[in-house]
Amino acid sequence: MFDAEHRNDRCRVRDEENCDIALGDSLKSAYESVVRRMFQAPAAGAPADLDITVSPVVAEVIEGMGAREVVLEGRVIIRSATTGELDRRSYSARSPVLGSEGVSIVNAAHRASQEITLEFERTFADSKPVFNWLHGRGVEPVDSALSWPMRADWIAFLDLGGGPVIGGGDAAAPGLLARFGIAGRWFITQAIVGRWVPPFDTAIRRDGTPEVRYDADLATTDLGIEAGPRIRLGNAMELRAGGGVHVLWGTAEAHTPAQTDPTSSFSTVTPTAFGAAQYTFWPTGSRFRIRVGVELRKYLSTTVGFQEFSRTIPVADTYLGVYLGFETPLGSTPVRSSGPGR
Repeated sequence: MFDAEHRNDRCRVRDEENCDIALGDSLKSAYESVVRRMFQAPAAGAPADLDITVSPVVAEVIEGMGAREVVLEGRVIIRSATTGELDRRSYSARSPVLGSEGVSIVNAAHRASQEITLEFERTFADSKPVFNWLHGRGVEPVDSALSWPMRADWIAFLDLGGGPVIGGGDAAAPGLLARFGIAGRWFITQAIVGRWVPPFDTAIRRDGTPEVRYDADLATTDLGIEAGPRIRLGNAMELRAGGGVHVLWGTAEAHTPAQTDPTSSFSTVTPTAFGAAQYTFWPTGSRFRIRVGVELRKYLSTTVGFQEFSRTIPVADTYLGVYLGFETPLGSTPVRSSGPGR
């Protein structure tokens, strides 16, 4: 709807220039055009879901410094048929009059009107009430300041996580893992660095003495590479699974009354299988996304022997942890192709 009953809806120039151009008409035509592009018309006989009322506040030709320009300003009120007024805004633009004939004023008014309505279209979904109204009707706004951008197909990421490592030594131990890598649309490749220290009991036999049991630690470092499929569920959720190869190495150290605790080094190579579920969220205005998730990893063959301690011990069996990290797109971020009201 266009409210043309306003005392400033026509140009103001000197009487001798004989100008009687309805600048408000240019603004009206521009708004009608952009609204038809943004929204579908209601079915015959059905009420409109949204009412957009445009009132020209300023529509005039001003002169100064030997030049003239058209000045347009319009007030827009956006109302929902169900919830009432959603938002009201003002838009303004200026355009120089490039000539002395009347058509030059018409052309300047057209340029100013186009500038105003393009700004209206670009910022329509930037207000929270309008954004929420669109979402409530299942419409995903395009390029809104409040809308998440599409995730890129190719990303680089870095995650830090922690959780229990089960099946290593004689009891579960807290583990810390870092993961970094590259993901495409359908697959992921990542490197893993981890650290955990499970406890175990050991028996030490010295010449002429029976076995004596002591507490010991199995300080373990993990370095691996993994790959597998990646399934994206919408714009924020994803599932991953796959396998890889890890090198585990470290030192077993028994805590004894001796001045120097006995130690023994170890290393082993093991295949692994992993699965993860992840959710990402987007800090407004940033290229980065924050990632949170849960991950399960199975170490398939990690048993090592320590002759000094009379023990054969698994280094790890299962890791279950949560992680927090960030990702950044590689290349340009894709955009949605539909308009805000389609």
